[in-house]
Amino acid sequence: MAQIPSEIKKTLKEYVENLSSEITVRSAILFGSYATGDWKADSDIDIAIFSDSFSGMDRTEAIAFLLDKTLPYDIDLQPLAFENKDLENYRDNPFVHEIVASGIKLM
Repeated sequence: MAQIPSEIKKTLKEYVENLSSEITVRSAILFGSYATGDWKADSDIDIAIFSDSFSGMDRTEAIAFLLDKTLPYDIDLQPLAFENKDLENYRDNPFVHEIVASGIKLM
């Protein structure tokens, strides 16, 4: 598992907890450079949020909702929205498969 700075861990935990107070989050997975340990000081923080609350929303609307919730944080969080069915069928989508296979489950 990659060494994630404690400040980043704390922020991710708060972000997911705050999201969970507004929507039902099935899973939150850190992926990208922070998950692989290849991050640099200016790296963004990629996080996949799986929730059926995104059903019926177009992807742009769902991501806008998630991005709005990043505003209180002083780090570059880049959340992506997925429905629960995307997680259940992750083998059918190479991108989601990579998130599940190499990411760090936060929730």
